[in-house]
Amino acid sequence: MKFLGRILFAIVLTANLTSQASAWSAIGQDKVTGALQWCTDSDSEANAKSCVTVRCRNGCDLFSTFRNTCFALVGDRDSGRNFTALRRGYDEALAAAMLSCQAYGGTSCVAKARLCDAVDNW
Repeated sequence: MKFLGRILFAIVLTANLTSQASAWSAIGQDKVTGALQWCTDSDSEANAKSCVTVRCRNGCDLFSTFRNTCFALVGDRDSGRNFTALRRGYDEALAAAMLSCQAYGGTSCVAKARLCDAVDNW
């Protein structure tokens, strides 16, 4: 009986990980309030975009859609510009977004958001 229980647990765990691995995420910013909005675990890229658009009540600037990766958003306080990156891990995404900010003349680059979807590297 213990063996059967372990098999059922393995099946449920595998099914759950498989569904998360195919889920889409999206992140955007409300055009009026500047609030960041995001959706995770959507079943398609289109649904992830739609979810974020609905959450941005005043129109939305969509930063990115992604799955099985990490997203980082860095802003330059002086210019108000935003820079994004997608990488396998959070540290790599943040480093790439910071480098982009600095490469475009950012003098006051700060991390604003991070979001990882179905990866181990939080």
